[in-house]
Amino acid sequence: MLRVLRIVRSLLRSLRIDTRGATAVIYALSIIPILGFVGLAIDGARVYLLRDALQKSLDAAALASGHVLDTANIEADAQMYFDSNFDSLAAYATDKVVTVTKSADNNIITLNGSAAVNTTFMALFGFDKVTVAGLTEVTRETRGLELAMVMDNTGSMASNNKMGDMKAAATSLLDKLYGGKSSSPLLYVSVVPFVAVVNAGGDKASWLNANSQARITNGDFASVGWKGCIMARGAPFDQDDTPPGAAPFEAYLWDSGQYGNNDWRDRRGRPNNISQGPSSRSRSPNKGCGDDVHPLSNTKADAQAAIDAMQPWDRTGTHINQGMVWAWRAISPNWQGLWGGPTPPTMPLEYANSLMDKAVIVLTDGDNTIFSSQKTAYGNKDDFGFGNNGVNELNNRMTNVCEAMKTENIIIFSITFGNGISADTQLLMESCATIPAYYFHAPNGTELNDAFDIIGKQLSSLRLSR
Repeated sequence: MLRVLRIVRSLLRSLRIDTRGATAVIYALSIIPILGFVGLAIDGARVYLLRDALQKSLDAAALASGHVLDTANIEADAQMYFDSNFDSLAAYATDKVVTVTKSADNNIITLNGSAAVNTTFMALFGFDKVTVAGLTEVTRETRGLELAMVMDNTGSMASNNKMGDMKAAATSLLDKLYGGKSSSPLLYVSVVPFVAVVNAGGDKASWLNANSQARITNGDFASVGWKGCIMARGAPFDQDDTPPGAAPFEAYLWDSGQYGNNDWRDRRGRPNNISQGPSSRSRSPNKGCGDDVHPLSNTKADAQAAIDAMQPWDRTGTHINQGMVWAWRAISPNWQGLWGGPTPPTMPLEYANSLMDKAVIVLTDGDNTIFSSQKTAYGNKDDFGFGNNGVNELNNRMTNVCEAMKTENIIIFSITFGNGISADTQLLMESCATIPAYYFHAPNGTELNDAFDIIGKQLSSLRLSR
């Protein structure tokens, strides 16, 4: 452009002393406004593009930084997101500046930004650059959340510190969700440990059928107590949230000598050598019954205690579908008032509640399994009755549970952890998630922590307010 203008200046000087024709003079003079309009159009277009890139980058940075539940470093987060977006959109810009401010309660985040572009034509008139400015404000909407964390407690979690990594990642998530608070009226968390059976709690005898209640009072459990593990109901009730009043449960019992390696009675049928715990050598009618469900509570310490108490249970097998269906029951309105303990009698809330989301995080480090030598929520492999297709049937039932939960708008995040998981199970877990982006495969503890961090960000809801 500058070269063209120099040529025009030279032409005008020559025309000033040339009197051979008025037409040439008129033609030459007309070039000036034409070139002026072209120059202004070029500079104006670049200014417009810069303003558009600035505003889009401010909006993206505000939304992304607002998703971070831990607001301690929100200024640095906003700058990082802005730089990443803006540099890709307006590499030609200079003097970019972003100022981030947040309200005292951290709910309103405001971003002011400016940037400049060097001019071409306008520089001839003393305007070397043009600066544009933008403003974005986001309001962090505070919605309630009922969250069930479905955690694999099978024996394989003892290897490679997987149990420790899972506890650390789950703890980090709690820290983000609760922030610096010990409780929240808008956040209720349930922890659902699972093996091949789920422990609903030893105080849930009223959920059992009459035969099981008699066993607790005068039968197999009389000397040691019923720990709380529950058998799966017959299909389809093993795949839904029907409450126990409509379909009672049967108490889980690993009888003495059943499937071998659990002789807790002597030859006269009396309890003998009882030991209860996660070891494969334990002897008890509760053998293989893991830690109990922690029902919804808005106190961080309750959920933390449940996470801390988890441990890997040997010789238990894996039924991910049972963990999922009990997570559903932990947040289902059909179970309102049934859980007791820290859960208010008015909870879980209805599905259609506009101010309360329901979400589940399910994690496993292995495939569904069922063997002839182990007791599960369905008995052993022969009791289940599907022969060598037993694992496929467990997978199908899990798919049914996931689809039914998603129909109720329950948000599902799924995680496969470690390297011992088949491609079929990874596909099963991905299909269980609400959308493919809500499925994570974490080969190690670092990536598991990253997955929980992303999930924590997704669990916040934002809107642009200005």
